[in-house]
Amino acid sequence: MNSVESVLKLGWLPMRERRDFNLLKATHKAIDAQHWPEYAILEVHKPTKTLRSNSTLDLARPQERGTFQDISSELFNTLLNNIKAMSNYSQFCPVVKMF
Repeated sequence: MNSVESVLKLGWLPMRERRDFNLLKATHKAIDAQHWPEYAILEVHKPTKTLRSNSTLDLARPQERGTFQDISSELFNTLLNNIKAMSNYSQFCPVVKMF
């Protein structure tokens, strides 16, 4: 067994995927936690028209690029709708890690 196979067997993620995973965990906390700092609050996208797709939870992308709000909304909006709808943090983490 080579080193790549052994790392994957352990469940370790490559650097970029680990960064994205940790950002998504923080995003979930920012959406659901009551004691989240106000300077890192995420804004939920509220469309002006009523459509079927409005039932999904999407985050608004801010004007400033490279911020926590920008990167986390971009990552969160790419998740499947059933993953975004998970309110239990302990269930959310393993599903996102596999996604």
